Amino acid sequence: MECMNCQTANEEGRKFCRNCGTPLGSYCPRCKSVGPYGDNFCGVCGNALGPNSQEHLFSPPEHPDRPKQYTPDEIQDLLSLRRVTREEEEASAKVTQSDVDSIFG
Repeated sequence: MECMNCQTANEEGRKFCRNCGTPLGSYCPRCKSVGPYGDNFCGVCGNALGPNSQEHLFSPPEHPDRPKQYTPDEIQDLLSLRRVTREEEEASAKVTQSDVDSIFG
């Protein structure tokens, strides 16, 4: 199988190019599986594939058929967002019905 990115010959059954690491098929961002090029839906989880099927929170990938490569700043932003979300979930789990009643009572 020839890599569409660098034209390196790869053995059948490989999921990623041995030279450049490009997926040798359609990459599913949901379950991280790789299927044949041209598939409209992931064969593992059923997710819609293609450059327009997903929203990108940060900069779009340079090549829509490859997985997104995040910059160090984007990784820090994602980790910060995760920490804030976790803190908010923990805080909301501590709220009781009596707390709500005292606010609106």
